[in-house]
Amino acid sequence: MQLSIQGYLQQRKRLNPEIFPYLNRNYLMDFYHSDEPKLWNGYLLVAIGGSKAEVPNSKENREMFGNSGNQHSKTDQIRALVSGMYDILNHFYLDIETEHISASENELAKRNLKHLRAMETRQPVLAVFD
Repeated sequence: MQLSIQGYLQQRKRLNPEIFPYLNRNYLMDFYHSDEPKLWNGYLLVAIGGSKAEVPNSKENREMFGNSGNQHSKTDQIRALVSGMYDILNHFYLDIETEHISASENELAKRNLKHLRAMETRQPVLAVFD
């Protein structure tokens, strides 16, 4: 089967981006409902940490994430608050949340944990925060 670059790009645009979180969620649920996960003293060991990330400068991103500048910068930078939850022993990101720069890092961490609860893991969880 021959496929031109233009044809490939056209078909790629038709792909629903929601398929990727769906497939990832199902894969992780299968993994954590099996006997495969590595545990530390019987616990899943997850780390949750937040950071600020620069995003492309566009009107939509300025409205969604907000400006972040300082006394040394002549132009504001567009930044988002990001919180990630990572399974330390099994090397999986379990959840990543992004929000307006002024959002609460604690609230994003709660959303990370809510996502983990929705996975209905069989193992108890020990979460460490930065």
